[in-house]
Amino acid sequence: MTGFQIKRQIYNLTAHAGLSMVGQYLKRFAQIDQIIDPRFPIVGQGGIATSSLIKAYVGLLCTGKSDFDTIESLRRDAFFKSALGLAVVPSSPTLRQRMDAVADAGDSALTALDEANACLLCRDKSTLIPLPTGRLPLDVDVFTLDNSGTRKAGSLDWLVKWNASGFDVAAPHQRLDTDPAAVWCHACEGRHKIFETEAITRERDSVSVSMNRVVHLIERTIDRHGQVLLMPNLEVESRLTSLDLPTARVVKLYQGLGTYKQFHSGFKTDLYLERLPSGKFATNDLVLSLAVLAFNILRAIGQATLICQDSPVRHAVKRRRIRTVMQAILSIAVRVIQHARELTLGLGERCGAFAVFERHLQSLLQFSD
Repeated sequence: MTGFQIKRQIYNLTAHAGLSMVGQYLKRFAQIDQIIDPRFPIVGQGGIATSSLIKAYVGLLCTGKSDFDTIESLRRDAFFKSALGLAVVPSSPTLRQRMDAVADAGDSALTALDEANACLLCRDKSTLIPLPTGRLPLDVDVFTLDNSGTRKAGSLDWLVKWNASGFDVAAPHQRLDTDPAAVWCHACEGRHKIFETEAITRERDSVSVSMNRVVHLIERTIDRHGQVLLMPNLEVESRLTSLDLPTARVVKLYQGLGTYKQFHSGFKTDLYLERLPSGKFATNDLVLSLAVLAFNILRAIGQATLICQDSPVRHAVKRRRIRTVMQAILSIAVRVIQHARELTLGLGERCGAFAVFERHLQSLLQFSD
């Protein structure tokens, strides 16, 4: 085994070349400077612009760091400042205090970040596929609130799981089993299933609500060990929805919840948000809104660089995990060369991501309204 010698060189190196793309997304697509600074102007002379604080923290999130104290290791990093377009990198106390101040302004900061996210998605021309009804499906984890006395009813369609405990599954099974018009799907030997949609009405506070109940009935005549059962084992899954769509489409929509949970898991783990950095609820709310912006930027980078023929990750997929984007694109090590008032990123000769990195960064630099 070869012994290595350790030397300190005068080269300016960075392990996060992908931040150059993040800075362009924040500047040209999300338009952070134009949206944030007019609403949160600097108080006094020589202060750090609020947009610079936002961009610095989004840069931290894109490298997998969420704690405010991690900004200290980047205060002397000239590349971090240049890539994100910062006049100065804030200190940890400044970042924490200013984030608290912005969060205490109420919903105005969250509204501004929602506007920046919408601007990012529109300018990036992200593909959003609506339903035939014109509505856009959105998978969320929710808890029930009392909306009585409001005008929210009818403002959206919904699809939820129905708790079938106590439901007499034998009755619909006997009816469908003897119905010649019922079409059973024989998925495999010993397992048959059928879907049925029925219109029901429920009343609450003298208000009738019409909905559809989609019942998924499964009949098993062979268990998982191959043993033939004397009596079939019946299972039922049910969903309630206000959508007027074919049964197969409703079932497929609900199955998409599994994909959403993968995104939700990546949002927490890949952006290091299992534990939020602040002890204040409002500040953590602001952190999550910034994480949404970072997540969308990383997704856009991944879709543009890691599903191409010359991408460094070769197996064909429709999307990449955020962690894969951070490892394959954000964490490219480069030499930062400053000459004639220009910065050049020197990638390694055998860097597998050189082609997609150069192509996408150039497309971001050439983007115009």
